[in-house]
Amino acid sequence: MIVNSIIKTGVCSKCKSVSQTNLYHEHNIITETHKGKFNLDQGILSRVELCKPCYDMRLAIEQVNYWKDHILEEEKRRNL
Repeated sequence: MIVNSIIKTGVCSKCKSVSQTNLYHEHNIITETHKGKFNLDQGILSRVELCKPCYDMRLAIEQVNYWKDHILEEEKRRNL
């Protein structure tokens, strides 16, 4: 199967198991311009092939990190 010019192999890139996999966004490259604005480089949207258990683990870690960052921001805002 070809998705955005990436061929799925059916091998999870995390645990290397052969199973049903899907392509998920991995990292985006964001650069700051000279005027203080930010650009998302659309040409560098990488994807990673993951099985369901590895995807679920990655999602859980990302959600925990998101809330940790959010809580820290709220604490900073309250202390100003």
